[in-house]
Amino acid sequence: MDIPMIRMLPREAKRVIGDFRRSAGAELDQATRRAVRVYEALAAGTPVLTLSEVFRTVPVDAKGRPRLAVWRAHESQVKCDSWNDHVTFRAAVWSPRGEMRVAMPAFSERQDGYAPVPRVPTRIAGKHANDPRWLTRHWILWEVEAWSDTQHGTRVDRDPFLLRRLVGDVFAVIDHWDLTAVEQAVLTAIAN
Repeated sequence: MDIPMIRMLPREAKRVIGDFRRSAGAELDQATRRAVRVYEALAAGTPVLTLSEVFRTVPVDAKGRPRLAVWRAHESQVKCDSWNDHVTFRAAVWSPRGEMRVAMPAFSERQDGYAPVPRVPTRIAGKHANDPRWLTRHWILWEVEAWSDTQHGTRVDRDPFLLRRLVGDVFAVIDHWDLTAVEQAVLTAIAN
């Protein structure tokens, strides 16, 4: 999966942060604080992405559903609603966690779909693999090979990204992995 990311040399990002702080003095306005948060991720060597940019040119399936999905790492399944000029991702079963709305090209009719959210493997999450607080602070972006029209019957896809929200639709890309065939089979069995 080829995802457009923003990258910067850490020393350059640190220089920009220093410039912001020197020019603003002791008090940074809200927009500058948010920009600094993104530059801090870049200064740590972490690439960032903007969901609106990622979804701007994403391919769609025959029903107009995007070939990518993004949802919270602690959830097991996502529901996708494609409508007009956006796509909305939400928990398959109602959740107080809300939704993620992303701008996309216009659709002629409403199309819903379901997909299991890939699990963060222990080799990536380490001691946090079963920590619900850690998982709720992270998101998964993945390529959906086939959306399902029902809540069951879909397989877990292989190449997810682990994200952490920085500000708005800007996310730090924490990690990327490919599930092994065994992990994919086991997680698909659990999801269905």
